[in-house]
Formats: sequence, structure tokens, C-alpha cells
Amino acid sequence: MKILVYSYLLLLSFWSPKQGIEGYLREAKGNQMGVEKSGNSKGRPMVGKIYLFKDLNKEDLVELDGQWCKSVQQKPYLMIQTDNKGYFKKALKAGQYIVLVEAYDGFFIPFFDQYNQPGKIIVRSKKYTPLDILVNSKAIY
Repeated sequence: MKILVYSYLLLLSFWSPKQGIEGYLREAKGNQMGVEKSGNSKGRPMVGKIYLFKDLNKEDLVELDGQWCKSVQQKPYLMIQTDNKGYFKKALKAGQYIVLVEAYDGFFIPFFDQYNQPGKIIVRSKKYTPLDILVNSKAIY
């Protein structure tokens, strides 16, 4: 009987929904005028590393300039490597995370909150949070 219960619990753990983040890392460079009309406004796939932090503020970003900084004064909670199409998927505990992308000898900050601090994403229990990142600081609109 114990074997049946343990087997059932093991199978249940495989079927239970997980949570985390899932999406694509893409980059837009150069002249983007008229790109929206052609339907290719999502940029090109970018292979890179995505860093997650539990807590981070502007003071932790060394040589912050717009959406770029040279380095970060905190160790990341987790690092995710994209595949060759820029795709990533990672199971995470429910909670809030700050996302940075390593690129061009520094870090790209995808978005800021209303207080001009790095923006947070929220991972909810039993759901994957969609996160499509567009590195667009080298694009002209």
C-alpha cells in the first residue's frame, strides 16, 4: 500500500503545474522606421544571458547611462542562458524578480518603474509569466 501512495505522490508531482518565466530575448538595431508596417517589429533573436535579482535599485547599477550599466554591485539570484532562437523558460518560486540582460560589455535594463528604479516582474503560483525582452537601445525610431 505504501508503494502505491508513494507512486501516486511521485506522479502527482510531475503533473502539478509549475511557475516561472518564459519568453524570448530579441534585439532591434539600426533604422526601425517603417518596420512596424512590415510586421517584423519584434527584432531579431538574440542569444544571451538573462540575470534575475531578488532586489536591486539604481544605486547598485555601476555607471548607469539610460538603459545600460557597466556592472552590478550585487550577485544575481539566477542566470538563464537563451537558446539560439533567443528562447528561454525557467521554473521559479513565486515572487518578484528584477531582470537584466548581459550584452555589449555591460547590462541592459529592460524597464524601469514609476520611481525610476529597475522594474520588477511578478511570478505567480502555478503560472508561467510571459517575458519578451527587446534590447532596443541601438535602434533608431
